[in-house]
Amino acid sequence: MSSSGDAQDAAARVAALESELEATLEAAVRREALNAQTIKREALNGAGALEARELRSRVDVLYQENDVLTAQARLSADELERLRQERAGGVEDQMRLVGEVGELRAHVAAVE
Repeated sequence: MSSSGDAQDAAARVAALESELEATLEAAVRREALNAQTIKREALNGAGALEARELRSRVDVLYQENDVLTAQARLSADELERLRQERAGGVEDQMRLVGEVGELRAHVAAVE
């Protein structure tokens, strides 16, 4: 049963991490969007070429971070699925052993 609990705990941790990463990413996107609006206004006023380049650089970094976070979320989901499959295999083995023990008990009872 503890393996099932471990898998559930792992699933809860993965879900919590994914939720936290998603919230962080959304906050970063909003912040960068606000920065982009500010830089755009400054660029329209003729003083924002440097800021526009900085914004492009920040947006590129944000996209890279998003790619990393997405990859990490996928790896976490893959690991969780692996743990689920491993647990399912363990349950099948345990059920097979229980059946064999039952057969042995029946055989011993028949011999006695």
